[in-house]
Amino acid sequence: MSAKIDKILKSYKSLAQTPTLIAANIRPNGIISTTWSQRNLEKGQTMKFVRDIFITDLNKSAEGQPVDISTELLSKTSDTEKFRAILRENNIKLPLNGHSVKSPIFSPDGKSLVWLQRKAGGPHHAAMQLVKTNLPLTENSKPIIIIDVVYTDRKISNGKTFYGLFNTGFPKKPWASGNRLLLNTSQRYTINSYVVNIDSGEITELEFNNGSQLVMDVYEDKVLAVRQNYFRGDRLFLGKLPPPGSETSITWTEVTNSETVQGLEGFMYKYLDLLADNVEGNNVDTFNAIYLGPKSGDKASVPLIVWPHGGPHSAFANYFILEAALYLLFGFAIVFVNYRGSTGCGQKSIDFLLGKVGSADVSDCITATDKSLERFPWLNANSIALIGASHGGFLVTHLSGQYPDKFKAVIARNPVIDIASMSFISDIPDWRYVEVGQEYNPGGEINNEAISIMRRVSPIVHAHRVKAPTLLEIASNDLRVPPHQGTEYYLRLKANGVVTRMNLYNDNHSLGKVTNEIDKVINGLLWIQEHL
Repeated sequence: MSAKIDKILKSYKSLAQTPTLIAANIRPNGIISTTWSQRNLEKGQTMKFVRDIFITDLNKSAEGQPVDISTELLSKTSDTEKFRAILRENNIKLPLNGHSVKSPIFSPDGKSLVWLQRKAGGPHHAAMQLVKTNLPLTENSKPIIIIDVVYTDRKISNGKTFYGLFNTGFPKKPWASGNRLLLNTSQRYTINSYVVNIDSGEITELEFNNGSQLVMDVYEDKVLAVRQNYFRGDRLFLGKLPPPGSETSITWTEVTNSETVQGLEGFMYKYLDLLADNVEGNNVDTFNAIYLGPKSGDKASVPLIVWPHGGPHSAFANYFILEAALYLLFGFAIVFVNYRGSTGCGQKSIDFLLGKVGSADVSDCITATDKSLERFPWLNANSIALIGASHGGFLVTHLSGQYPDKFKAVIARNPVIDIASMSFISDIPDWRYVEVGQEYNPGGEINNEAISIMRRVSPIVHAHRVKAPTLLEIASNDLRVPPHQGTEYYLRLKANGVVTRMNLYNDNHSLGKVTNEIDKVINGLLWIQEHL
């Protein structure tokens, strides 16, 4: 039997050496390029190689040596055939040690691979590390941290304060000379642009003191950046980046024209740095809010809208928001609340909120409201409305239930009402566990304690106390916060005799269709005008 098997195996190996032609083409210089596949029994895989055949007067005159292209994933030859770009497979694996990776890019000199990373798991949006490794990759290649996670803040060039990286990508062309990478990231109440030297790790802010600034493109050290502000349209600026170490001296030229939006000339914004009333866990006691409204007025003459963001790990920043501008034009002031847990304030703030949703974030909204009333006496404490979407909707429904006499009208868009009932059907089930301080594990027995915690921290437990007329704006195709959340709340408020209405939209979580945006914004304004 052994001899028989050996004979079969020998024949099989001989036959396996027969290549298969899988592609052939005539190149402009008359050379025929052929691509072949062949079994490699030693490696246990199919190999690919190319071989050129030289033709003279329609006859073969010579044949080139085969060239292995098995590791090529993609290749393209230029029309002139002077250049060939190749994307190759590399089986070398970097030790990422439990990190998830975002946006890998190559440095212009081809000597570095650069990316963003953070620990896998946990909240969906967290502080990032900027990391690189040297090329070409070898078995000894390791990640090199350029910018580490910032837990509170740190000093960078020119004594500026930096709160960490919260971006998940880079501009399409982010590179300047001297291995300098340009990027944008949220920082407290703005989005700022930075120059990072990937060799030295030096970070330099490209300063702008009247809103947000984002780098859009870089070409031969020329930088395009957009400047944004609550009260005017976006403006495009062009600058020439100075040599390394002198970036702060960059000068800008505006290449578009943008004036303050008509009607918004008399308004102001103020950044509010606030201290929390209750400090738990890791002693994060600061957060911020942003006031938009008139610069002055008669005492208690201006109605106020308190507006927490969604996420919860995101942030309001200084850029034009159509809906906010509309409310200003119709006589309202606004307080945007970046409660503890918001991005742009260090990783420690992100971590703080886990296990404290429904309490710490609610408390911060109350603090922001009360401090705004103290600071701006023209605000009317008896005429306050709430607007929020997603986790912002979670907060405004919490606020109207926990403080039923403080708020007079509510708009909740795709609000999280009962974390427990949505934990099994949302497209991000892990979010529900992480935010209530529990570990997500879809295997094994159902974690009844986690489900119980989810219910206890949800707005549904305060629904019986709600007095404020409530408008629910719900997307029927929402996979993130399924529409039954709004329906459940609507029916409960109706049963409790609360003035309520639910508008249902053929849309997804963002309610971003233009026709739906028009409807939700106008109906929201009418609702608040009617009930304040």
